[in-house]
Amino acid sequence: MKMDSDVIIKGSRTRPNPFKLVPCEKYGNNTEAPFILNLSVEALALIDVHSHCVQTEVIGLLGGLYCSRYRQLNILTAEPCESLTAGTSDLQCEMDPVSQADAFERLTKAGYQVVGWYHSHPTFVPNPSLRDLETQAKYQQLFADGNQPFLSLILNPYSTPHQTLTKNNLVSKYKCLMLSEHISSSQNESRTPYAFNPLLVRREKLFYNLTHRLEELCSKIEGKPSTLCITDKLRGKDMPYLTKILTSLRHHFETTGLSKIESERLVDQIRAILLEHLRSKPNGK
Repeated sequence: MKMDSDVIIKGSRTRPNPFKLVPCEKYGNNTEAPFILNLSVEALALIDVHSHCVQTEVIGLLGGLYCSRYRQLNILTAEPCESLTAGTSDLQCEMDPVSQADAFERLTKAGYQVVGWYHSHPTFVPNPSLRDLETQAKYQQLFADGNQPFLSLILNPYSTPHQTLTKNNLVSKYKCLMLSEHISSSQNESRTPYAFNPLLVRREKLFYNLTHRLEELCSKIEGKPSTLCITDKLRGKDMPYLTKILTSLRHHFETTGLSKIESERLVDQIRAILLEHLRSKPNGK
């Protein structure tokens, strides 16, 4: 399937209240999940860093593999994309068509299926907006012909300004979701979003793969107006952005069973990468 001829632009400006957030239902006893979902910590960490280090909403594609026989979807990596609205607003984000086509090609050349898209909600909960639901519905329809699932991952890196910096609030919140066939009259005739309970997993060569991808990401966003200086402090808080980022990543790594020693070793490598690329240089250079 060619994405360069079927590029989906996020959102429509004709829907009323397009930024209204819609709570997700959960797969459970009443509604069975269509497949088992595994999320690699490599993909999550890449999305988390991307979301933390840019002031505006970020966006990208998810690469992975789907096994229809065992009804299992593995999200294995993420491919950041350029945004048409980067640097103008943290409330809306549209994927640049050229960047999206390039990301699709990179994922498929690497042997992955394009299994979803991600974006961030910088300072508000990771529930989908009405615009997000519209975009997700288009994606699901586009990929339905190949009997391949296509989901959405939304990540919230920063708590709202009035929240205190508890350990729980330092860890990014995220949701992986798809739309049911059921139309909800209470949500402007949108299909109901259902959230998965993914298993966070580790792949082989985590250290090499993640640090390599983070080098690519940081080189891509370094020096852009919307990119944060990670040694600056959170707005209204006595904590550098870097500390917040690493705390969230550390939690993800240890959730997969990585030992504290190994987790700290990986965190130290990531700290060095972030400081090399995303710290203010002397004289602004």
